Amino acid sequence: MEITKNVSLHNEFTIIKRDIRTNKTEQVGKAYNIIVDQMWERLCNEDSYFNNIAFGTGSGTLSTSRTGLFNYLDDKSAETTEEVWDYPVSKWQRKVILAPEEYVGEEISEVGVAYSSGTGNLVTHALVEDSEGNPITIPKTEFDEITIYADVYITLDDNMYDGQVKFFPSATNNRLVQFLFQNQSSLFGQYRVGYGDTFGSTWFATGSTASRTADVGNRKILFSEERFGTADGNSDYGIWNVGFASDTDEIIFTSVLPVTGVFEGYNVEGEEVGVGDGTTTEFDLKWEKGSNLTLKVDGSPVSEDNYEFNFRKEYIINKQLPPDGLPGHGHGVTFTSDDKYMAVAHRNGDYITVYDLFLDGADHHIIFDTAPTDGAVITADYEIPFIPKDENHVLDVSFSIQFSDGGE
Repeated sequence: MEITKNVSLHNEFTIIKRDIRTNKTEQVGKAYNIIVDQMWERLCNEDSYFNNIAFGTGSGTLSTSRTGLFNYLDDKSAETTEEVWDYPVSKWQRKVILAPEEYVGEEISEVGVAYSSGTGNLVTHALVEDSEGNPITIPKTEFDEITIYADVYITLDDNMYDGQVKFFPSATNNRLVQFLFQNQSSLFGQYRVGYGDTFGSTWFATGSTASRTADVGNRKILFSEERFGTADGNSDYGIWNVGFASDTDEIIFTSVLPVTGVFEGYNVEGEEVGVGDGTTTEFDLKWEKGSNLTLKVDGSPVSEDNYEFNFRKEYIINKQLPPDGLPGHGHGVTFTSDDKYMAVAHRNGDYITVYDLFLDGADHHIIFDTAPTDGAVITADYEIPFIPKDENHVLDVSFSIQFSDGGE
């Protein structure tokens, strides 16, 4: 299965000129970026992109292929003034200040975000405009202090896949958001699989660390396809969640299956349910929570009027509360042989939390009105919304991040 998550960025500037003698604002300019191609090179290679704000005195036609201003004047190291970490939109505001004694006689007409100091390091470029969108210049005298604010807006799209694949958990704890605010230097991590019908479900298996490839031309980071082999990710309950997280548990995304266009369910066909003995009326299927059952005895469909069909509801409840202060992240899970208890090891600790599994509903999936005859072969076809991973199957997972210009 392959999952892509979309991230868009756009940038705008506010330029404020203040007269230091009167402390009054003399002029305000706005600037709306185009993101230049160099941005995708930086992001796809997991490099920083927002370290400096450049300013210049030129004009011309903006182009995504440019790497510098039309007429570079200087740049300064940017200072963070505001951070808003949220879904779907986060905001990062940084500023530089041009002191009264600096750049006297110059007229600022263009600005850009840069990844480093110098003339060819732009990732965005914009011309200064007035409130009606007309190009203007901002003259600089020895009595003027000019503050240039650059706002970068980061939009993480959760509308794909009908909302069944989400960036998770909170934005402050999401590794991708941390990376885009330059609080993380890389996006390394592993695929995770779990059981549960919520986005906060516990992982029970972790794959190998995925390698990353920069696809700059398509504005993508490609995470390698990794395989959960025949001995990996197996569960009596199947796989309901697939996600990606670092080895320190900062998650990028998680999902709840089924996912439109990725995995829309699985058709179980010809499952051997049992053999009749003339007495037994109750039988179980291998997988829970299915639908559209076709039951057959010796290859012939059985009328729904001749049996009762129940898919049991399963819940996990806390059996023993962990001590206060115990790490909240699980790191490994095991079940008792009778599947009545689940033990979760806590990350960076010598404790486990034990959970009790109980069933709510019928004790068996299938209850015949009349017991199948001795030697009759009972089979079933049915649909399940999750991945029925077991020792007879492998699961291949891949992931990509698609960047785009939110102003396009």
